[in-house]
Amino acid sequence: MDGDPQALVQRPGRPTRARCATWINILEADPELGQGLSARAFGAACERSQVRLVRLTSGAVAGWPLRGEPEPGFHAFVVLRGLVTRRVAMRELHAAELFGPGDLLRPWALRDEGVLQQRARWRVHGPTDLAVLDQAFQRRVASWPEIGSALRDRETARTHSLVTRLLIAQAPRITDRVRLLLWHLAGRWGYVRRDGVVVPLRLSKTLVAELVCTTRESASRALTALALAGVVECTDTGFLLHRTPSTDAETACGPGEKQPVALSA
Repeated sequence: MDGDPQALVQRPGRPTRARCATWINILEADPELGQGLSARAFGAACERSQVRLVRLTSGAVAGWPLRGEPEPGFHAFVVLRGLVTRRVAMRELHAAELFGPGDLLRPWALRDEGVLQQRARWRVHGPTDLAVLDQAFQRRVASWPEIGSALRDRETARTHSLVTRLLIAQAPRITDRVRLLLWHLAGRWGYVRRDGVVVPLRLSKTLVAELVCTTRESASRALTALALAGVVECTDTGFLLHRTPSTDAETACGPGEKQPVALSA
Protein backbone atom coordinates (compact mmCIF):
# COMPACT_ATOMS: atom_id res chain seq x y z
CA MET A 1 0.00 0.00 0.00
CA ASP A 2 1.37 3.40 -0.93
CA GLY A 3 2.23 5.89 1.79
CA ASP A 4 3.56 5.73 5.33
CA PRO A 5 0.96 4.24 7.69
CA GLN A 6 2.60 5.93 10.65
CA ALA A 7 2.44 9.41 9.13
CA LEU A 8 -0.12 12.07 9.91
CA VAL A 9 -2.43 12.53 6.94
CA GLN A 10 -2.33 16.23 6.13
CA ARG A 11 -5.52 18.02 5.19
CA PRO A 12 -7.08 21.36 6.13
CA GLY A 13 -9.32 21.05 9.19
CA ARG A 14 -9.06 17.97 11.37
CA PRO A 15 -6.81 15.30 9.83
CA THR A 16 -6.96 11.66 10.76
CA ARG A 17 -4.01 9.62 11.96
CA ALA A 18 -3.55 6.13 10.56
CA ARG A 19 -1.31 3.56 12.15
CA CYS A 20 -0.88 -0.20 12.02
CA ALA A 21 -1.63 -0.92 15.65
CA THR A 22 -1.27 -4.67 15.94
CA TRP A 23 -2.16 -8.04 14.44
CA ILE A 24 -5.55 -9.61 15.10
CA ASN A 25 -7.37 -12.80 14.17
CA ILE A 26 -10.02 -11.72 11.68
CA LEU A 27 -12.22 -14.80 12.24
CA GLU A 28 -12.27 -14.17 15.98
CA ALA A 29 -12.99 -10.46 15.45
CA ASP A 30 -15.60 -11.12 12.74
CA PRO A 31 -16.76 -14.75 13.09
CA GLU A 32 -19.52 -14.35 10.48
CA LEU A 33 -16.80 -14.60 7.83
CA GLY A 34 -16.44 -18.25 8.82
CA GLN A 35 -20.11 -19.12 9.23
CA GLY A 36 -19.95 -21.55 6.29
CA LEU A 37 -17.20 -23.59 7.93
CA SER A 38 -17.57 -26.61 10.14
CA ALA A 39 -16.34 -26.26 13.71
CA ARG A 40 -13.18 -28.18 12.84
CA ALA A 41 -12.50 -26.16 9.70
CA PHE A 42 -13.18 -22.91 11.57
CA GLY A 43 -10.56 -23.79 14.14
CA ALA A 44 -8.02 -24.66 11.44
CA ALA A 45 -8.77 -21.46 9.53
CA CYS A 46 -8.38 -19.39 12.69
CA GLU A 47 -4.79 -20.53 12.94
CA ARG A 48 -4.14 -18.92 9.52
CA SER A 49 -6.29 -15.79 9.87
CA GLN A 50 -3.94 -13.24 11.40
CA VAL A 51 -4.22 -9.83 9.71
CA ARG A 52 -2.92 -6.34 10.34
CA LEU A 53 -5.18 -3.88 12.16
CA VAL A 54 -5.19 -0.21 11.12
CA ARG A 55 -6.51 2.32 13.61
CA LEU A 56 -7.85 5.68 12.46
CA THR A 57 -8.77 8.75 14.45
CA SER A 58 -11.56 11.19 13.60
CA GLY A 59 -11.04 13.54 10.68
CA ALA A 60 -10.78 13.94 6.95
CA VAL A 61 -8.64 11.52 4.98
CA ALA A 62 -6.32 12.59 2.20
CA GLY A 63 -3.83 9.71 2.12
CA TRP A 64 -3.24 6.14 3.19
CA PRO A 65 -5.21 3.98 3.76
CA LEU A 66 -8.22 5.45 1.91
CA ARG A 67 -6.23 7.13 -0.84
CA GLY A 68 -3.60 5.72 -3.17
CA GLU A 69 -3.18 2.48 -5.06
CA PRO A 70 -3.04 -0.87 -3.23
CA GLU A 71 -0.35 -3.47 -3.56
CA PRO A 72 -0.99 -6.11 -6.26
CA GLY A 73 -3.55 -8.67 -5.16
CA PHE A 74 -4.84 -6.58 -2.26
CA HIS A 75 -8.46 -7.50 -1.54
CA ALA A 76 -10.06 -5.04 0.87
CA PHE A 77 -10.27 -3.49 4.30
CA VAL A 78 -12.97 -4.73 6.67
CA VAL A 79 -14.46 -2.19 9.07
CA LEU A 80 -14.42 -3.76 12.53
CA ARG A 81 -15.33 -0.68 14.55
CA GLY A 82 -16.39 2.88 13.83
CA LEU A 83 -17.87 4.71 10.88
CA VAL A 84 -16.43 6.00 7.60
CA THR A 85 -18.24 8.16 5.07
CA ARG A 86 -17.58 8.94 1.43
CA ARG A 87 -19.13 12.24 0.42
CA VAL A 88 -19.59 12.83 -3.30
CA ALA A 89 -20.28 16.25 -4.81
CA MET A 90 -21.29 17.21 -8.34
CA ARG A 91 -21.72 20.95 -8.72
CA GLU A 92 -24.32 21.91 -6.09
CA LEU A 93 -25.48 18.30 -5.57
CA HIS A 94 -24.25 16.17 -2.67
CA ALA A 95 -24.69 12.57 -1.57
CA ALA A 96 -23.03 10.34 1.00
CA GLU A 97 -22.19 6.68 1.51
CA LEU A 98 -21.79 4.96 4.87
CA PHE A 99 -19.31 2.23 5.77
CA GLY A 100 -19.77 0.61 9.18
CA PRO A 101 -18.85 -2.60 11.01
CA GLY A 102 -18.71 -5.56 8.67
CA ASP A 103 -18.51 -3.49 5.48
CA LEU A 104 -15.72 -3.97 2.96
CA LEU A 105 -13.73 -0.94 1.86
CA ARG A 106 -12.07 -0.89 -1.55
CA PRO A 107 -11.43 2.86 -1.87
CA TRP A 108 -9.14 2.65 -4.89
CA ALA A 109 -12.08 1.19 -6.87
CA LEU A 110 -14.20 4.29 -6.12
CA ARG A 111 -12.52 6.84 -8.32
CA ASP A 112 -13.82 10.30 -9.09
CA GLU A 113 -15.82 10.21 -12.33
CA GLY A 114 -14.26 12.74 -14.68
CA VAL A 115 -17.12 12.87 -17.20
CA LEU A 116 -19.60 14.09 -14.58
CA GLN A 117 -16.95 16.06 -12.69
CA GLN A 118 -17.62 14.36 -9.37
CA ARG A 119 -15.47 14.98 -6.32
CA ALA A 120 -15.22 12.56 -3.41
CA ARG A 121 -13.99 13.07 0.15
CA TRP A 122 -13.46 10.50 2.85
CA ARG A 123 -14.03 11.15 6.55
CA VAL A 124 -13.61 9.03 9.67
CA HIS A 125 -16.18 9.54 12.43
CA GLY A 126 -14.71 8.55 15.76
CA PRO A 127 -12.10 5.86 16.49
CA THR A 128 -12.22 3.32 13.66
CA ASP A 129 -10.51 -0.04 13.18
CA LEU A 130 -9.85 -1.57 9.76
CA ALA A 131 -8.65 -5.12 9.18
CA VAL A 132 -6.21 -5.43 6.26
CA LEU A 133 -7.08 -8.29 3.90
CA ASP A 134 -3.97 -8.31 1.75
CA GLN A 135 -2.60 -10.82 -0.73
CA ALA A 136 -0.78 -12.72 2.01
CA PHE A 137 -4.05 -13.24 3.88
CA GLN A 138 -5.75 -14.53 0.75
CA ARG A 139 -2.97 -17.06 0.24
CA ARG A 140 -3.17 -18.24 3.85
CA VAL A 141 -6.93 -18.90 3.74
CA ALA A 142 -7.10 -20.22 0.18
CA SER A 143 -7.87 -23.70 1.52
CA TRP A 144 -11.21 -22.41 2.88
CA PRO A 145 -13.14 -20.91 -0.07
CA GLU A 146 -16.11 -20.32 2.26
CA ILE A 147 -14.28 -17.26 3.59
CA GLY A 148 -13.95 -15.78 0.12
CA SER A 149 -17.59 -16.56 -0.53
CA ALA A 150 -18.59 -14.72 2.65
CA LEU A 151 -16.62 -11.68 1.52
CA ARG A 152 -18.34 -11.71 -1.88
CA ASP A 153 -21.71 -12.01 -0.13
CA ARG A 154 -20.93 -8.79 1.71
CA GLU A 155 -20.14 -7.02 -1.53
CA THR A 156 -23.50 -8.18 -2.89
CA ALA A 157 -25.28 -7.11 0.29
CA ARG A 158 -23.77 -3.65 -0.05
CA THR A 159 -25.17 -3.38 -3.58
CA HIS A 160 -28.61 -4.33 -2.25
CA SER A 161 -28.25 -1.72 0.49
CA LEU A 162 -27.53 0.99 -2.07
CA VAL A 163 -30.62 -0.04 -4.07
CA THR A 164 -32.67 0.24 -0.87
CA ARG A 165 -31.30 3.73 -0.38
CA LEU A 166 -32.44 4.63 -3.90
CA LEU A 167 -35.93 3.38 -3.07
CA ILE A 168 -36.00 5.39 0.15
CA ALA A 169 -34.92 8.55 -1.69
CA GLN A 170 -38.01 8.26 -3.91
CA ALA A 171 -40.46 8.64 -1.00
CA PRO A 172 -42.19 12.02 -1.54
CA ARG A 173 -42.26 12.94 2.16
CA ILE A 174 -38.97 13.74 3.86
CA THR A 175 -40.22 12.33 7.17
CA ASP A 176 -40.81 8.99 5.45
CA ARG A 177 -37.32 9.06 3.95
CA VAL A 178 -35.66 9.76 7.30
CA ARG A 179 -37.80 7.18 9.12
CA LEU A 180 -37.12 4.45 6.57
CA LEU A 181 -33.42 5.30 6.46
CA LEU A 182 -33.12 4.88 10.22
CA TRP A 183 -34.91 1.53 10.08
CA HIS A 184 -32.68 0.45 7.21
CA LEU A 185 -29.61 1.33 9.30
CA ALA A 186 -31.17 -0.47 12.27
CA GLY A 187 -31.42 -3.60 10.15
CA ARG A 188 -27.68 -3.42 9.50
CA TRP A 189 -26.24 -2.22 12.81
CA GLY A 190 -29.06 -1.84 15.32
CA TYR A 191 -30.03 -3.95 18.30
CA VAL A 192 -33.20 -4.42 20.30
CA ARG A 193 -33.66 -2.94 23.75
CA ARG A 194 -36.70 -3.04 26.04
CA ASP A 195 -37.63 0.54 25.15
CA GLY A 196 -37.03 0.28 21.40
CA VAL A 197 -34.44 -0.40 18.73
CA VAL A 198 -31.06 1.30 19.08
CA VAL A 199 -29.21 2.63 16.02
CA PRO A 200 -25.70 3.23 17.45
CA LEU A 201 -24.62 5.74 14.81
CA ARG A 202 -24.03 9.41 15.59
CA LEU A 203 -25.10 10.99 12.31
CA SER A 204 -25.12 14.74 11.83
CA LYS A 205 -28.20 16.37 10.32
CA THR A 206 -26.11 17.22 7.26
CA LEU A 207 -25.16 13.58 6.80
CA VAL A 208 -28.76 12.42 7.29
CA ALA A 209 -29.82 14.95 4.66
CA GLU A 210 -27.26 13.67 2.16
CA LEU A 211 -28.27 10.07 2.80
CA VAL A 212 -31.91 10.82 1.93
CA CYS A 213 -31.22 13.39 -0.82
CA THR A 214 -32.60 16.52 0.78
CA THR A 215 -31.41 19.69 2.51
CA ARG A 216 -30.13 19.94 6.06
CA GLU A 217 -33.10 22.13 7.01
CA SER A 218 -35.61 19.58 5.68
CA ALA A 219 -33.86 16.71 7.47
CA SER A 220 -33.84 18.70 10.71
CA ARG A 221 -37.58 19.40 10.45
CA ALA A 222 -38.24 15.73 9.70
CA LEU A 223 -36.28 14.57 12.75
CA THR A 224 -38.15 17.08 14.91
CA ALA A 225 -41.52 15.87 13.57
CA LEU A 226 -40.59 12.23 14.15
CA ALA A 227 -39.44 13.01 17.69
CA LEU A 228 -42.66 14.89 18.50
CA ALA A 229 -44.66 11.93 17.18
CA GLY A 230 -42.78 9.57 19.50
CA VAL A 231 -41.27 7.68 16.57
CA VAL A 232 -37.58 8.57 16.88
CA GLU A 233 -35.50 9.73 19.82
CA CYS A 234 -32.10 11.33 19.26
CA THR A 235 -29.61 10.16 21.88
CA ASP A 236 -25.98 10.82 22.75
CA THR A 237 -24.96 7.64 20.93
CA GLY A 238 -27.31 7.72 17.93
CA PHE A 239 -31.05 7.09 17.66
CA LEU A 240 -33.71 5.12 19.50
CA LEU A 241 -36.61 3.89 17.34
CA HIS A 242 -39.90 3.31 19.14
CA ARG A 243 -42.16 1.99 16.39
CA THR A 244 -41.84 -0.14 13.28
CA PRO A 245 -42.21 1.51 9.85
CA SER A 246 -45.66 -0.05 9.37
CA THR A 247 -47.09 1.65 12.47
CA ASP A 248 -45.43 5.05 12.65
CA ALA A 249 -46.18 6.52 9.22
CA GLU A 250 -49.65 7.72 10.13
CA THR A 251 -48.49 9.75 13.10
CA ALA A 252 -45.36 11.54 11.85
CA CYS A 253 -46.12 14.57 9.73
CA GLY A 254 -43.91 17.53 9.05
CA PRO A 255 -45.22 21.09 9.04
CA GLY A 256 -47.81 21.53 6.31
CA GLU A 257 -47.63 17.91 5.18
CA LYS A 258 -50.72 15.78 4.60
CA GLN A 259 -51.34 12.60 6.53
CA PRO A 260 -49.72 9.81 4.46
CA VAL A 261 -50.84 6.34 3.64
CA ALA A 262 -49.08 3.88 5.99
CA LEU A 263 -45.89 2.51 4.50
CA SER A 264 -44.07 -0.70 5.25
CA ALA A 265 -40.35 -1.21 4.74
